[in-house]
Parts: sequence; C-alpha cells; structure tokens
Amino acid sequence: MKQAGIYVNDVFCGTLTEDEEGYHFCYAKEYLAREGATPVSPTMPLTPS
Repeated sequence: MKQAGIYVNDVFCGTLTEDEEGYHFCYAKEYLAREGATPVSPTMPLTPS
C-alpha cells in the first residue's frame, strides 16, 4: 500500500492511498474543521470518511 500526504497552499488536507482496490482520498479531520476549508477538487466534496 502506498500513501501520500496532500497539501494545498502548504496546508495538509488529507491522505491519498493506493491499494489493491485503487485510489482513495481521506480528508484530515483538522482540515475539515478549518474555517474556509475548500475541496481539493470539484469532484472531491468536503466529507469525512
């Protein structure tokens, strides 16, 4: 399993994981709690996993 931390404007947003089923993204709880947090992509809404 491979993992990468995802940052937007030097702010940690979450973790991208690749496993045998494909790619999965999980937003960090701290990022979701930030005022003004925005999705990292229009197709990746701000939802906890």
